[in-house]
Amino acid sequence: MSTGGHRSLKNPKPNFAQLEKAVKLDHWRPRYRWASQHTHSGCRPPLSLLGTVESKRHIHLVGQSNSGFTDPLHMASISLNQVTGSLLMTRPTIDNVVFVQIISDLSEEIGDVAFKVEKQTYAEAQKKEERNRKARQPASRGAGKSIRKRPAAKR
Repeated sequence: MSTGGHRSLKNPKPNFAQLEKAVKLDHWRPRYRWASQHTHSGCRPPLSLLGTVESKRHIHLVGQSNSGFTDPLHMASISLNQVTGSLLMTRPTIDNVVFVQIISDLSEEIGDVAFKVEKQTYAEAQKKEERNRKARQPASRGAGKSIRKRPAAKR
């Protein structure tokens, strides 16, 4: 068993970034860094963090959020597509070629569906926020009430 690195690498103990570059998948590196920035922090504006992408204000996320899952979900499906396709094509049968195409189509569909769902949930959240904002506003004086005139004072 070889303990050396990939034959195109000069480094016998390559890191992940070097391996990604060797197999021409280094274009995914920024997305990987974006997905792991909550764990391995860097300098990012608060509105660009996963979980807060729909926020209009600078907030610090505490707890769970379903905001901003479209890109990570689609990237995960693409990664699974690549890994599964590579594994299946070690034995290139007609069935495996068909399976690879089906998985590839599903991967693309996942991205489209996730985008539509995110747009829908964002619109619903905006409507809810608008209803809550209106509910917090004090009612204007006399709105919806009949105004009775006070009887004139006796002199």
